[in-house]
Amino acid sequence: MKLGELIFIIFILYLLYKLVYNVIVPVSKATTTVRNRMQQMQQEQMRNQQNYQQPPNNSYTASAGKRHDSTTTDGEYIDFEEVK
Repeated sequence: MKLGELIFIIFILYLLYKLVYNVIVPVSKATTTVRNRMQQMQQEQMRNQQNYQQPPNNSYTASAGKRHDSTTTDGEYIDFEEVK
């Protein structure tokens, strides 16, 4: 093997090393970071959706619902006039 061939092979190996550690490794780290953040956002969205779909269990909404029923059963009718 000649000295020129050896230097060429070492140069190619160096370029491959630089490619792997300066391009491929950062891209794979960025990909895993983005994937983890997407999963966190999806889990948070699912939690928010579940909280929105569950009916609230506080006394304020129960009393507000009763007040609404009493106004509809009063039988009051408010007449209005059309304005031309």
